[in-house]
This record gives sequence, C-alpha cells and structure tokens, in this order.
Amino acid sequence: MAAPAILRPALQEKGGWQRLHRLAAVAAHATIWAAEDALGLKQSVLSHQIKRLEHDLGGQLLIRARCGRPMKLTPFGAEVVSAIARVKP
Repeated sequence: MAAPAILRPALQEKGGWQRLHRLAAVAAHATIWAAEDALGLKQSVLSHQIKRLEHDLGGQLLIRARCGRPMKLTPFGAEVVSAIARVKP
C-alpha cells in the first residue's frame, strides 16, 4: 500500500517510518515523560523526533503538556496518527 500523501514528506529520509510510529506511540500517553518510560527511549530523543516530524510535515502535531494538563494531538496531529494507523509498512 502506498503511503497517504500526508505522510510522504516524513518518508523522504531514512528513519521516517520509525519516527511516525513513535509519534503514534507517544500520542497514547499523557506526557512525553510517560511515553519515555513506556517506550524505553529518552525524552530528548522523542522530543527531537517529534520536532523533526513537525518540520517535515509542515505543522504542529502535539500540544505539549503544561501545568498539570496532559499533552494532546492537534487536529493536524490526529490526521497524521490516523494515517499512520491505516498503513502497514
């Protein structure tokens, strides 16, 4: 299956699928710190990969957790995560 158009810019370089799948995994958690524990990756790695995806895809994906509020996907981020779920690389 070809990747949906919304994902293609992230797939232009090596590691694109990995970054996309990590975004989908992070989105299931309330904070990047919680995702760090669950995924066994450093918070800085996850944050860097999400920022790179935001750059590659051209939009903000997450509203970061602040002041006791959990992080959440932006509408664009929800579209991206939905597209990821539909594809099996």
